[in-house]
Amino acid sequence: MRSFSPIYCFLFSYVSGLLLHKAGLLFLLPILLLLLSRQKKLQSLALCCLAVCLGSANYELTDPLKNPKHYILAGTESYTLLEVCEEPEERARTFRAKAMVLACGKDSILEERCGYVQCYFTKDAPLPHYGDHILTWADWRPIEGFTGRDGKYFDYAGFMANKGIYAQLFLSAQNFSLKEHKLSPWQNFKRGTNSLRARLRLFWESCGMNSSESAVAKALILGERGSDPIEEAYRKSGIIHVLAVSGMHLSIFACMAAATLSFLGKKRWQRWLRFLLVLMPVWGYAVLTGMSPSVCRAAYMFTVVGLGDCLKRKVNTVRSLAISALLLLLIKPALLYDTGFLLSYTAVVGLTLLNPLISGLWNPKNKILRFFKDLSAASLAAQLATLPIILCVFGNFPTYFLIGNCLVAPLVNIALPLGIAISVLSLLWSTAAGVLASYLMDMLLQIMNLGAQTIERLPAAVAHFSISLPAAILLCAVVITGYMAAKKRSAPLIRRSLSLLLAFLWLG
Repeated sequence: MRSFSPIYCFLFSYVSGLLLHKAGLLFLLPILLLLLSRQKKLQSLALCCLAVCLGSANYELTDPLKNPKHYILAGTESYTLLEVCEEPEERARTFRAKAMVLACGKDSILEERCGYVQCYFTKDAPLPHYGDHILTWADWRPIEGFTGRDGKYFDYAGFMANKGIYAQLFLSAQNFSLKEHKLSPWQNFKRGTNSLRARLRLFWESCGMNSSESAVAKALILGERGSDPIEEAYRKSGIIHVLAVSGMHLSIFACMAAATLSFLGKKRWQRWLRFLLVLMPVWGYAVLTGMSPSVCRAAYMFTVVGLGDCLKRKVNTVRSLAISALLLLLIKPALLYDTGFLLSYTAVVGLTLLNPLISGLWNPKNKILRFFKDLSAASLAAQLATLPIILCVFGNFPTYFLIGNCLVAPLVNIALPLGIAISVLSLLWSTAAGVLASYLMDMLLQIMNLGAQTIERLPAAVAHFSISLPAAILLCAVVITGYMAAKKRSAPLIRRSLSLLLAFLWLG
């Protein structure tokens, strides 16, 4: 662990630079002096200062509002040329899609511009597809916050700004037109995956299942989340993570792909061939389900583990997680403010570090008890790791998450491979796939939904407890010091953890 500590220090310092923004550039001053030193400790300090500067500079350089060509800085223009960046999503009255601004101008003279905008297409307008170019003369509208059903104000403008979107356009048949252009190879590939996604979505919507079961099936297999009330039941039961495509889903898909290639032996070339043949559908499935941060992390981890297996080398999970997080943040620094990104990585870190300690507290001999003990330990580890983020961002906590993860979550290990197999079968023989979906898959999802709804109806199913950002940082420190104290069995660390806990309770 010590030999790889610079990786963790560099990641922590880089993240600090992203948080400091311009102030992080001040660390440029001591870097030259520290690099001239021959002492290893000072050289390590110089590396950390360099990481802080890199994070700060990368955030400033990738800030869209720093670019003079950004459409927000261009002023009011009559015409805008856009490129659709995702397949439009159907809503109650409109279709919604993210688009990239290519050029703006007055009359027929267009100048190059950049940035992203949220587009809403009326249902009487021609529906564009991913990669299409649109010429519009609609007016920009600012994104505004709103007050939710719970009475709390939601800063929707800030939420969208973290995604690089600062304006919205409402487009009808009268204020835009589609422009023909040649698609790139990547756009053709994405269109192919979007077409496959739409075909599978149509199958699950028309296979004879109820709306709730259909919504869960689409979330499990395609990563599509909607507004169905059943999702709220999963959220209040503490098992909403089973509906978000992540490492568990990708692992099951990878195991199914590897099982079809089990005939390949253990020779070196056969291991590499099996790895490459499994890698392609894994990354293809990641693209199909939307390439969310959790999916990218899982696909990266599978790639690293597969390479380690081919090279016959043991892979350090935490180190691989740190490298993958660093790569994603180097490419897109704004991910640091993405809740899904933070929850995904903290949950895996909790499973890697906390789960062995919690699981080791009790070792029953009975296989059934051991199965539920392992489920409870994994659920508790992930929940402890993500607790500071959940309380700070959402302000509530699912009280019966252990019951939900023990009773409902195990069924996902059956429903997901079955759903993937039915999806593949629907491309070859839709009739047989429809029969399996409407009977076998529907029955399984009904049991899962019934379990989630039963837990949701229990008294005090959700505990409301919101904390501030300083309190969340203190709670993180409590979890970290508690883990170190339990691992090293150190009395000073236990006292330090209790002191931080008292400070958290006082501040919270």
